[in-house]
Parts: sequence; structure tokens; C-alpha cells
Amino acid sequence: MDRRKACACSDSGDALAQWEDGSRDREALRWFLRGERLAAHEVHNDPLVRGVVEGMARRDRVGNLDLRSFAHRIGVGAA
Repeated sequence: MDRRKACACSDSGDALAQWEDGSRDREALRWFLRGERLAAHEVHNDPLVRGVVEGMARRDRVGNLDLRSFAHRIGVGAA
């Protein structure tokens, strides 16, 4: 059950990260972190999450430490 919930969290994070101006990235990150708490393995190994987080890290202009830490945990180099 946690695996399904984690996937739903990843999907929600992905949907929110689609705003190209980055205006919803903090909310997207909260969903990814929620999914990570439920089933870290599922979230960390999801290629969609990795791609989305990579894009979020490129857009990040304020140096969001939570984003950079999460990116590091899933193996994405933050720009």
C-alpha cells in the first residue's frame, strides 16, 4: 500500500513541477519528499522523478537546500 501511495505522491510532484517558471517547485518537492518517506526505494529509482528533479535543480535560483539534498539522495547532480 505504501508503494502505491509513494507512486501517487511522485505523480503529484511531477504534475506540479510542470510549471516551467518553477512557481510550484516547492510544492512538488514536498510531494516527492512525502513519497520518499513512504517508499524511498520506489521514489529514488523512478526515472521520471530523476528527470523532473534534474529540471527543478536547473531552475533553482535560490539554492534550495532541501531540493539539493533530495537530488543528491536520488543520484541527480544539482546544477
